[in-house]
Amino acid sequence: MEPVPGRASGDPPARILIEHPTPVVDCGRYLPKRTVGETVDVGADIFRDGHEVLRAVVRWKAPGPGKQPWQESPLRHVDAAIKGVRWEGSFPVEVLGRHRWTIEAWVDELASWRDEIRRKADAGQEDLGSELAEGGLLLRAAAKRAKGDDRTAIAAAADVVEDATAATRTRVGAALDPALVARCDAHVPQGGAQEVLLAGDTGRARGERLPAVAAHPAAENGGVDPVAGRDRVLERLQHEGHRALRRHVPVRLLVTEPAAVRG
Repeated sequence: MEPVPGRASGDPPARILIEHPTPVVDCGRYLPKRTVGETVDVGADIFRDGHEVLRAVVRWKAPGPGKQPWQESPLRHVDAAIKGVRWEGSFPVEVLGRHRWTIEAWVDELASWRDEIRRKADAGQEDLGSELAEGGLLLRAAAKRAKGDDRTAIAAAADVVEDATAATRTRVGAALDPALVARCDAHVPQGGAQEVLLAGDTGRARGERLPAVAAHPAAENGGVDPVAGRDRVLERLQHEGHRALRRHVPVRLLVTEPAAVRG
């Protein structure tokens, strides 16, 4: 009898996956180029197991003297209507030089709870005491993150959601109120964000290829069959390119003057 294999060592795999990023040129071997004043459209497939609601942003940093701050813009789930996984967004480029950008995604616990409450209420489930108690705690946490009128409104909604003497319909209605949703969404935390940095330059000059990839077809087949060698080269390039897309370094974007592009 073979022994039972032991538990795998190392960190568990990421629950959130970010794949197929754009813009990427030749699997990350070359820098995408934009001109000053343009907008960079970015996208990626973002998904995870379960019913949790995800949020994602694109973060970018412009070149310049000293430490430049990271800025961010939200990504939109563009094919949510068909249960797709594509997210898209954009950011502006306003100065010359190499820009760094990355994508972050995380679970929105409050939105996930609202989605659960909505599905169960629509199905006619009436015993939602534990779910509403959990929501009250999430709303209290959201109220602490908010300020001014938002904090007051969110705390008042938490009072209604936690009120066990009120009707379930009243409590659910308070939890799903669109005005409350908007106030909470303005203060979404990014705790536990899964940052998957994509492809791009890692300090090499623009146009330089990734190392350790055979580029001569005959070399891949002992000089016997260049056609078969070519197929192996393409397979290895695809493999190395995929590995580059998961490399944990920021992406870089080369921004040039419009005249330089027009030539």
